[in-house]
Amino acid sequence: MSHMAISRIDKEFLKFFSQLDESQKKSLLTMLKTLIKTTGASEHRISVEQYNSELEEAMEEIKRGDILSHEEVIKRSKGW
Repeated sequence: MSHMAISRIDKEFLKFFSQLDESQKKSLLTMLKTLIKTTGASEHRISVEQYNSELEEAMEEIKRGDILSHEEVIKRSKGW
């Protein structure tokens, strides 16, 4: 498959992704980043510096109020 071709799965993913609101897209993106980081985690451990950087970024998101309540997460998870 060439670099320009889009697989059926990619097309389906884009179809569903485009239906999400911004908050849902952010949540999914965070989940995907975590999934990629933890796949083969023993082989690709992050440094303490990277961990601290990600922790600081998360704390900044919390300070900005860029969070979901537990109830909202449960509500959204039931809708998927």
